[in-house]
Amino acid sequence: MQFSFKLALIVTLCGSVAGCHTLGLREAQQPLAEIPLGDAPMQATKEMPAKEASKVCLATAKKMDEGGRDAEAVSMYLRAREHDPSVDVSARLAVLYDRLQQSSAAQAEYRRALDKHPKNADLWNDFGYFHLSRENYPEAEKHFRRALELKPKHAQATNNLALALGYQQRHAECYALFEKSIGAAAAHSNLGMILAQQDRLDEAAVEFRAALAEQPDLKQAQHMLAYLQADDSRAVASDQ
Repeated sequence: MQFSFKLALIVTLCGSVAGCHTLGLREAQQPLAEIPLGDAPMQATKEMPAKEASKVCLATAKKMDEGGRDAEAVSMYLRAREHDPSVDVSARLAVLYDRLQQSSAAQAEYRRALDKHPKNADLWNDFGYFHLSRENYPEAEKHFRRALELKPKHAQATNNLALALGYQQRHAECYALFEKSIGAAAAHSNLGMILAQQDRLDEAAVEFRAALAEQPDLKQAQHMLAYLQADDSRAVASDQ
C-alpha cells in the first residue's frame, strides 16, 4: 500500500506536551508599527554607561523578538552582550539562530548557556530538541536524559525522550515512557504516529486500534485509522 500522507518530523502528540521550553516571546504579537525602533535609541547608547546601554539594547532586542524580526533581534542581543558581557542572552540567541537555520551558531550559544547554567533542565531539554529536529536522535536522547536527571518530572523532556527513542525504532521503550506520562490510550496513538511516519503502516494501525480500545473517542487515533483504512481501500481498488 502506498502511504501518501507525509507526517511532520515532530509528530503532533496526543495528550502531552513536547518541544522546546524557550520558543516563546511571541505571545504578544505586537504589530511591527508599534515597536519603537530606529537609529536614535542606538545612537543614544554611545553616550550611556555600558550597563545602561546594554539595558536599552536588550529591551529593543525583546521588542524585535516579539515582533518576529529574528535577524535584527539577534543583532541587538549581541550588542547588549558587547556592552555588558555578563548579560544572559545565550539561550534566547540559540533559539533565534535555530530559526534562522544557523545551526553552528545555535549550538555554540546552547553550549555557552549550559556552561553558565549546567543544572538547568529546560536548557538541556531545549538543546535535545534542537538535535531531535535535525534527526540526531542519539544526541537528543543524551540531552533529554540529562534533563530528566536534573528534573525527573519534566513533562517536555519525558515526551521528547519518548520521541527520540521511537525514531530510533526502540518502540517498546518509547511506548513505556508515553504510557507512564500520558496513559495507555495516548501512548498507543503516539506510537502509531511514529510507526506511520516510518512507513510501518500495519503496525501503526494496530496501535491506533489499541488506542481506541482504551479510549474510543480519541480523535487522533480515529482520524489516523480512518485515513489508513481509506488509503488501503484506494490501493486495493487501483490493483483491480
